[in-house]
Amino acid sequence: MFSKSGSVSGKQKDPVRKNQNDDLPPPYSATPDDQQSRCFPDKKEKNQYEDRNPGEASGSSNNQYHHPTNLTPARSLGAADGYKQIKEKDAFAALAAYDIVLLLDDSDSMELTLDGNRLLVDEKNATGGQKTRWKHLEMVVHQIAERIIPYDDDGIDIYFLKYKTADGNDKFNINKADQVWKLFETVQPTGKGGTPTDDKICAITKAYLDTYKQYLLGNISIIKPMNISCITDGQPNDYINLTDIIKLTARKLKALEDEHRANIGNRELRQLGIQFVQVGSDDEATKFLQKLDTEFEKTPGNPYDIVDVFDYEQWLKNSSSGSTLSGEALAKLLMGGIDPKWDTADEF
Repeated sequence: MFSKSGSVSGKQKDPVRKNQNDDLPPPYSATPDDQQSRCFPDKKEKNQYEDRNPGEASGSSNNQYHHPTNLTPARSLGAADGYKQIKEKDAFAALAAYDIVLLLDDSDSMELTLDGNRLLVDEKNATGGQKTRWKHLEMVVHQIAERIIPYDDDGIDIYFLKYKTADGNDKFNINKADQVWKLFETVQPTGKGGTPTDDKICAITKAYLDTYKQYLLGNISIIKPMNISCITDGQPNDYINLTDIIKLTARKLKALEDEHRANIGNRELRQLGIQFVQVGSDDEATKFLQKLDTEFEKTPGNPYDIVDVFDYEQWLKNSSSGSTLSGEALAKLLMGGIDPKWDTADEF
């Protein structure tokens, strides 16, 4: 059951579950000569990590990402520390070192089937019939929770693109797989607001960079790398803004690490990964994901390829069960944004 704060009852977690309304990006109106990201408004020096926070004119941020108390130190996840051996034995065990974040699309098109048809009420409830994208989403989130939670005692953080509680909370934590069913009873797709993927990615990555900077400054002793999986059926409201956010996040991440290179050495860090998962067969969404994946690999000066894409429907077709993803597919879904070995396991 969910508490009023939006967290799941049972094991109580840190205030990381509460994301204040004023943490979100400010209102924005684009003009022809204003192509700046509303999350990172200053594009004059993309390779410099400025003291001011993204989305603010000046001053310090009031966006405090309160991390759980039982974190593992930030570290390299390369073969040198045994990660390769962990991956070969169990890819999911490696994810215990990460803060797992799921960003879920709750737009009204999630009520369609994978091939874009709308079901009648009795068809939705029919046993063995077609499932909506929303139902597929519920099932895959439950699968993820079943595989990840045994390795991760601080649970999985879940955001929806639109849903918030009455008090403005938009972040939920689950530490038992069955809590997924209750969450999806509470949240239902809505048509208001389009697909604000860019705004949500902005809020999550901005908060994380703030905390990572504090870690590198020595103000926080431990922090987990973050792995974001965005599961959606369509392209975002603002593709240009989304790509700007991701590019600048990657550059700021590298600038932070370069600034503190004396402390972290020459380790190859995979501190942040973003995985985009398509649910459904919308052609425009497919083109968006293709472009997103290849753009980050081919952009000159891009410090990290922190983005991967995953074709849910294709992997589902390859599944022997026909309704759930295989262990390999789940590993690809979760690992593609953070491990280059999985990044090329599925190409459109």
